[in-house]
Amino acid sequence: VGRALRHSLQGRRLDGLRVSFGGVLKPSPRRVRTALVGKRLQRVHRHGKYLILDFADSGAHAHLMIHLRMTGQIFILDGYVPDQHVHLVFDFEGRPVHYRDVRKFGRLELVDDPQRPAAISHVGPDMLSVRWPEWRRRIAHRTAPIKALLLNQTIAAGLGNIYVDESLFLAGVHPLARPCDLTEERLREVLRRARQVLRLAVDH
Repeated sequence: VGRALRHSLQGRRLDGLRVSFGGVLKPSPRRVRTALVGKRLQRVHRHGKYLILDFADSGAHAHLMIHLRMTGQIFILDGYVPDQHVHLVFDFEGRPVHYRDVRKFGRLELVDDPQRPAAISHVGPDMLSVRWPEWRRRIAHRTAPIKALLLNQTIAAGLGNIYVDESLFLAGVHPLARPCDLTEERLREVLRRARQVLRLAVDH
């Protein structure tokens, strides 16, 4: 999603925002519209499952953080026909971008920083960029099941339920195994496989 946003929208000005369900916007549709409309999308940053869009105009910046959660989708398609689950339509200089979310769990929120906003200060390093020494320090001593810890975004961010299952299967580690009982070699393999699964998913 981040790559698609960069490719299609980076450098474009946001001319309008149509809202049919304001509950997905924080702190409010009015505040989001006021902050973003008229500014250009300068940059898209991803941290774990969060996307942060940096908008700017004449030196003034605003940052929109997107968390799609379970069913959030973003459509940047010519001829896309929205249904009743499309809650937002962004107008980027005539190019419509539709935000669709069947279960309405996703959130788009104004935040204070384009890299590490306070809203996700509790979230750990990104799984694709965390170094082995830091990851080992965060997980090796833990006594909880390793699956639960990999799902815990405070340790490292980005893995969901399916990707955790795939990673552990490839690493040959039981989901209920405790990291404190695993060898360093096995923990390294879990990290390696997690990155492999994420990269494969992004490629596809």
